[in-house]
Amino acid sequence: MKLQISDIKKKDIFINIFQLLKNSSEYVFITFYHDKLNIQGMDISKICFYNIELNKNWFDLYEINNTQNNYFTICIDIKTFCLMLNIKSDEQILIIEQNEFNNDDSIFIYYKNSNFENINIITQIDSNLEDKKKKTKTKTKEVKKDKNFNKEFKLTLLSDEYIQMEIPNIEYDIEFSLSSKQINDIFSQLMNFGSDITFKCNENNIDLISYNEISSMVVNIPVDDLNTFSIMENQDFELNYSLTFLNKLCITNKLTENIEFNLSKDSPMKINYSLDNSSFINFYITSKIN
Repeated sequence: MKLQISDIKKKDIFINIFQLLKNSSEYVFITFYHDKLNIQGMDISKICFYNIELNKNWFDLYEINNTQNNYFTICIDIKTFCLMLNIKSDEQILIIEQNEFNNDDSIFIYYKNSNFENINIITQIDSNLEDKKKKTKTKTKEVKKDKNFNKEFKLTLLSDEYIQMEIPNIEYDIEFSLSSKQINDIFSQLMNFGSDITFKCNENNIDLISYNEISSMVVNIPVDDLNTFSIMENQDFELNYSLTFLNKLCITNKLTENIEFNLSKDSPMKINYSLDNSSFINFYITSKIN
């Protein structure tokens, strides 16, 4: 197995995925298929489940050797993995590698410099002569594009076994999307007034409500101000969730420009971050009983 990412934005997304997962899990399962990478796991309290797929075309390089089952799964300590990923430079290429045929119990993470580039350096000579007699010469020198040194990390794999979960297709009662920055700001503000959040939804508005014993806050969002919106006709919905879990485990403005919410009375909330190349990041969080 060998993965490679050179694009700065995609490197940041990849790192931020694991930074977010670190808030809910001590370890994470990564399954390598021939056409995609899948990440699944659940928080300790079993309130939040995540399912992430990165298509092979999302990477600059995605190589998986032939295996008997056409896939294999590894388990890693996410805190240590994040520590390694964070020692990065924008100019360096991220490489993750493992040789599964040697029953290797480790993966290797590399940050490597890109190629050299030529630049022109102009030096001036005979500076004491009159301007009209001054001469310059240009010489080409091969210099490094950056001054970072290559880095190599080794991470021992954990031995936990995992059964891949299949996610059923659900037709949700309510679907809407909004700017990730707006959602991040709204949830941070609501956290000042309570640890739970209530979604009140109808065909005209979505109200986000948090409260405590002496105060409350309501954010009223007209549906015309949403990026996308759909709801079952002639229906009003009121659903409660842990705002603490949503804000800590699921919400960030560092992955995509917009976040999509999918809600139903009888199913966990689905929070979707849509990436390019048919890749996505999904969180599922159970509702609270009134």
